[in-house]
Amino acid sequence: MQEPLAEAIAGHFNESSIWQAAEALNSVRNKLVHITEPAATPELLQPFFVICANESRFSRVNEDSPPELRLFGYISHIWIIFDALHDVVRVCREKMPLP
Repeated sequence: MQEPLAEAIAGHFNESSIWQAAEALNSVRNKLVHITEPAATPELLQPFFVICANESRFSRVNEDSPPELRLFGYISHIWIIFDALHDVVRVCREKMPLP
């Protein structure tokens, strides 16, 4: 579930695949943690890779790289974007505290 304040502040991020990629990655995590015999990792990651491959912000990740390097590249991009978004939310909360 997306943080409403983060979504509202993110603006143009709402029209990108970043939220979908984060949700797909979380889905992989849930399947690995909660299923006794999960599918092979490449099969679990395929939806995540498809979403990320279509996101223009991730164009620096080489699609011909091994899956481990693509996973690292995509997660790094998502981490940087969410970290920047976290900073924006933090500043907004400091400058405009809720009643």
